[in-house]
Amino acid sequence: MAAFAASLVNGNEFNLAQIEQLPDAADRVLCLQLFEYCMTEGLTEDERRDASEAFQPFTEIHATGTRH
Repeated sequence: MAAFAASLVNGNEFNLAQIEQLPDAADRVLCLQLFEYCMTEGLTEDERRDASEAFQPFTEIHATGTRH
C-alpha cells in the first residue's frame, strides 16, 4: 500500500493492479480514494512533499537490496 501511495504522490509510474492485490479491503478503499483525489483535485507541491516524506520510511523497508 505504501509503495503504491508513494508512487502516486511522487508522480512515478504506478500499477492500478497493485490495489487489487492488497489483502485488506480497507487498504484497497484507501488507495482508490487517494488515486481519485490525486486525479481530480490534485496535490499542492507542499502536500506532495509532506505525503512523500510520510511514506518514505515505509517504502524504504521494501526497497530492493534493503534487509530488515
